[in-house]
Amino acid sequence: MKTREVGKELAELTAEYKKSLSDKHEEISTLTRQLKQCDWTDTALIHQLYQQIHKLAGSAGSYGFDQISETAIVIDSLIKTYKTGKGLDQKKVSAGLERLLELLQAEYDVR
Repeated sequence: MKTREVGKELAELTAEYKKSLSDKHEEISTLTRQLKQCDWTDTALIHQLYQQIHKLAGSAGSYGFDQISETAIVIDSLIKTYKTGKGLDQKKVSAGLERLLELLQAEYDVR
């Protein structure tokens, strides 16, 4: 495969990933809203949020969305600490999620 073709394919994959950011935003926003409504007591919702954040932390950087990836990594770490039996720092997680949702929206709003 020629370099030009690879570059074109990578650009197409990145564009597809960027389109998916609105869905990721919606999923994370919905989970965040649900967790706030139950005062962060639903462990199943926390686990679902963790899975979404963990996937985003791993994939966003691969497509060049470094700020999204870095923010998701911080949130991932905070939730992982909670999953090991330590307390959940709701303030830090909420602030990270707010920032992450802003970054996601900024990316998919720019088309």
